[in-house]
Formats: sequence, C-alpha cells, structure tokens
Amino acid sequence: VKGTLINVIFITLFVKYFGLNKGGIIGISLSYTSAVFGIISQSFSQVFYKKISELKNTELLKNLKKNTLLLSAFSLFLILIVQSIPNQIVITLVGKDWIDILPVVKVLIFSTCFSFVSSSLSFIYIRTNRQKEMLFFDFFHILLIYFSILIGYNFTNDFMGTLTYYVIAQSIFYSFTIFLSFYFVRKLS
Repeated sequence: VKGTLINVIFITLFVKYFGLNKGGIIGISLSYTSAVFGIISQSFSQVFYKKISELKNTELLKNLKKNTLLLSAFSLFLILIVQSIPNQIVITLVGKDWIDILPVVKVLIFSTCFSFVSSSLSFIYIRTNRQKEMLFFDFFHILLIYFSILIGYNFTNDFMGTLTYYVIAQSIFYSFTIFLSFYFVRKLS
C-alpha cells in the first residue's frame, strides 16, 4: 500500500510539474523497473522469512549479512546491464516516440535497486518486532518523496534534474532502512 501511495505521489507531482507526457514516461518506466524486481523480491522475501523465523537470534545477523550481499550483488549486476543498453535500442524495439524511456530507466534503476534490497529484507522488521518503528519511517518516507520532488523542481526546473533528486532521496531512504535492519538485529543479540 505504501509503495502504491508513493508511486501515486511521484507520478502526480511529475504530471503537475512536467505534463502528462513526462508523467506517462515516469509511469511506464516505473512499471518496467518495478515489475522485474517485484516478482523476484516477493519470492525471495517468502523464503527469507521462513529461514529467519527458524534461526536463533545469534544466527540472524550472519544470515542478514549474507542475504544483503547477495541481493546487492544482483542489483549491481542489473544496474550495469541497464547502464550498458544503448539508447538506440529503444527506437529499434518500440519506436522513436518512446526514446525518453531508457534515460529515465537508467536513472530510476538506482533507487529501484535500493528498494529491491530493502523490501526483500523487510520481513526482518517482523522478526525483530519493529513494525511500529517502521510505521513512523514510512510516514517520513512519504514526506521525503514529496519534498525531494518539490525541491528538485524548484532548484533545477528540469525533468531529469528533478528525477535525480527523487532517486537520491529514495536511495538514501532505502539505504537507511537496510541500516535499520542491521541495527534491529544487533539489538536482539
């Protein structure tokens, strides 16, 4: 639900500041980047939760480190693949009307990867009984997204500049949630 709300805010603000065409590009780019990661994240999360629910508190940190490294390596691999795709390939595959999609995907992939790692590990908050704290951080996340787009627009008045502010804010937030998962697990030991 939170992810949907964030995407609605994200797309709505881009439509407000840059028009329907740019908002559509954001929406399609988000769909492409999120679809692949969503399927993998959901599958991983279920296996991860089953495993961590069986582990003793003392074994939890080791498992969290291992899985964070695995997910981060996979994300880095995907970032490198997306960054190496030539922009011309979009024109060849779907036509010149969609030429703006790949540059947007190349920027969005960074925050999508951070989100992927964070959401894949998110069952750790249930395992450590930290749902209440995460509710507070989810509210903060919504404000962060809103203000990152507002500030990005006011400072750059540019579509890609504003998108970059959004991606930086998202990446910082999801890095923080990954850090929190380690913090909460260490407090159990």
